[in-house]
Amino acid sequence: VVANPGGAPIEGTLSLTCGAMLPQGAPWTSSFFLGAGSARVVQFYPLIEQELSFKLTWSGNDGARSEPFVLPEPKLAAPATVLLTDARSIGSDGGHFATFPDEWFPPTIAATDALGGLVLDHAPRWQPAQRRALLDWVRRGGTLHRLRDATGQDWRLGDELAALDQQTPDFPCGSGSVHRHDCGRRDFTRGQGEAPEAADAPSQTEFQYGRRSMCSLVQTLASEVRPPHNWTLIYGILIGLLVVVGPLPWLIARRGVDARWINLGMVAAIALSTVALSTVGRRGHGERASMVSLSYAHALGDGVYDLSQWTNAFVTASDTYVIAHHGEDNLYAIPGTNDVDAQITSAGGGCLAARIPLFSSCSFMQRARMAGPAVTIGIGSSGGSPAGSALAMPLDLIKPPPGALHHAFAISGSQVIDLVIGSPSENGSLRLTPIEINRSVKNLLEQANSTTDYNGWVRYQDIDQALEAHWEALRAEVVTTFVNSRRPPGDAGVGLLSVFLVADQPPEFQMPAAGLAQRGRVIYRIDVRCPERAAEQAKEEP
Repeated sequence: VVANPGGAPIEGTLSLTCGAMLPQGAPWTSSFFLGAGSARVVQFYPLIEQELSFKLTWSGNDGARSEPFVLPEPKLAAPATVLLTDARSIGSDGGHFATFPDEWFPPTIAATDALGGLVLDHAPRWQPAQRRALLDWVRRGGTLHRLRDATGQDWRLGDELAALDQQTPDFPCGSGSVHRHDCGRRDFTRGQGEAPEAADAPSQTEFQYGRRSMCSLVQTLASEVRPPHNWTLIYGILIGLLVVVGPLPWLIARRGVDARWINLGMVAAIALSTVALSTVGRRGHGERASMVSLSYAHALGDGVYDLSQWTNAFVTASDTYVIAHHGEDNLYAIPGTNDVDAQITSAGGGCLAARIPLFSSCSFMQRARMAGPAVTIGIGSSGGSPAGSALAMPLDLIKPPPGALHHAFAISGSQVIDLVIGSPSENGSLRLTPIEINRSVKNLLEQANSTTDYNGWVRYQDIDQALEAHWEALRAEVVTTFVNSRRPPGDAGVGLLSVFLVADQPPEFQMPAAGLAQRGRVIYRIDVRCPERAAEQAKEEP
């Protein structure tokens, strides 16, 4: 909260930097204007990778600058269940839960990763972006608990949140769930609000040692990919140079040409050959600015995704580059431990401005709610043959993602299911057939942690080759991301099958920039409810 107790208006910029002593990554900035005697809330949505302190500084337009204010060190923990309070109500306490003012609820789903459950006993007076963020959060897998208001009455969210107003006590919404409770906040206990995880839920902390982050994987891919050189031209220049400095001067000297002109010609030939070899054999010949990306797109429904994208940008000219995507309220971060010449702002939908030297690269992360291709998956039929388990039932990829589809697998509970991609049918759909259903998440991650797939001497001429070589590391990171995300508890998690499709990056997920070569892949996550699997899980319960 920024306040101006003075009698004159002020304006300036707030900067949030990771690292109280040594800055890490790029700072997040936000400009503000405050009238006399006024106050406002300034919100930042930083990427928190480690338990490091953050410092906040203020600089005015007149050059004045405040002393850094060190914020309390954040702690890494499981997503929390909080109660939203109405700041306009008197005596709003949270009962058994931590509280958070409803007017501070973020305007984008990309800023709700730390929210595991939400307790609500009134209809907040929100902006459209905040209402949409709540619906997206539930559809992604959040758990909403609805209580009676302070007078004991029911209430409605209405409009675009009408899907959360059903009168059923417990009902699913997307990958999440909504639970109605016939009590107020004082009678609602923590045991009711924090349902235990299902028995087959994988551990969130068991497989952290040895894992590689998506950012480091993208940097590895970028370092291993080398553009193909025109070796014919390179060898032609070398042979021509040998001829010019070898037999050619001898033949010219026999004709009586002045030796000074011969030496001058040799020096000129050597200089021209050096420039040509430097250009053709090293950098600049047929090479242009490019971006290599890996994206994790969690489907929210209606062709909308919660997108996490890790990118390595390579440039051929030194300049300050402004990076902005199509998404609404883009959140950016530069992971790592080094201070960089960059700045992140949330104005105008969010952008990243970074100073990148000649023939250098910059790695960054982006989060956003973004529209993309509407991928549709349905539960297929086994054709009457006994499958033995609902996990062995095939899936119908009714509407595949655009471009080539490279890999497919699924996760149900703690089991990883490998899927074989069939040939397209007449209507364009694909059949995904399970081939291995007994592999556990634990075994997959243990195997990935015990092997190293990085070889500094390996070089690839194409990003597709590098991605295929690192497929197991990529899948392990995807599974770890799934494990670390909050799994819908109770009935919402029963029979939920998460399908992962690895495909080429579509134009919707690329940065709007002409003349920029953009390559990458997207890991789509589509959650499908399988009634047969739910019935099996019900029988497995003691």
